[in-house]
Amino acid sequence: MATYDNPFPTSSTPNDLPSAGLRSGMTGTDLDGSVGASAESTVNRVVKGAHDVVDRLAEKAAPALDAMHTHAGQLNALQEEWMTSARTTVRDHPLAALGAAVVFGMLVARLAR
Repeated sequence: MATYDNPFPTSSTPNDLPSAGLRSGMTGTDLDGSVGASAESTVNRVVKGAHDVVDRLAEKAAPALDAMHTHAGQLNALQEEWMTSARTTVRDHPLAALGAAVVFGMLVARLAR
């Protein structure tokens, strides 16, 4: 029985043989139940290993995620504080705020040229 090195048979490769399209060294008789059970156990081991890796990564990432949430909350509080301060300043000194906005706009326009 002939075997082929090409795992993907094409129209130029005869596909009427049971081993056509199989990797080199495999025959049609290699595909009995023992190979299927062995492949299944190998897949199960790989899947279990992948789950273990994901679980370990999740355990290590959880504290970092908690810290990020804490810092995000602190930044939101700081933003609110600055916005409140800016609103208060603009309400207390509207002409100075308008003048500062005009100067800032002129500066940005000049730099954009």
